[in-house]
Amino acid sequence: MKKILMSLFLIAVLAFPSYASVGFKDNGTDVGQAMDVNISGSALPRFDGSTLTLARLGYGTGSVASQATAIASGETTIGSTQLAYGLLTKTVSGSAEAGALANGTPGQLLTIVCVALTGGGTYTCTPATKTGYSAFEFTAVRQSITLLYLNNAVGWIIVGNNGSTLS
Repeated sequence: MKKILMSLFLIAVLAFPSYASVGFKDNGTDVGQAMDVNISGSALPRFDGSTLTLARLGYGTGSVASQATAIASGETTIGSTQLAYGLLTKTVSGSAEAGALANGTPGQLLTIVCVALTGGGTYTCTPATKTGYSAFEFTAVRQSITLLYLNNAVGWIIVGNNGSTLS
């Protein structure tokens, strides 16, 4: 009898999938339990009562490998097209380049990396709205900066800096 019951139990376990839920909190307050976790290109986490949707790296669509875009030499302004990505690579020509960074979406994280620099050029970028600095400047390859856009009042804040000059 025990063998029959054990066999029925094993068949039931194998025949029916198991599900678990994930508790979701917002600033430490219980919001609910999600049965599904979805990774998408949405800007901020969302919870609809059963599905928790989290943003993948950046704000673009497609695979994580497609989440970077290049800012070419001579292209200086970082606008809405480039802000659709979480990682920007900048090529700097032999001259001094000056550009601007548009406002982002609250909670947006952006990393900009200097991948090529020729002839002693520099790239100075001034965000439209920022707190704690006026501009950042790339003077060498592999310099980078990571920024977080808090809101329209505070703007872009620096959360990481690898060698760029701040003013």
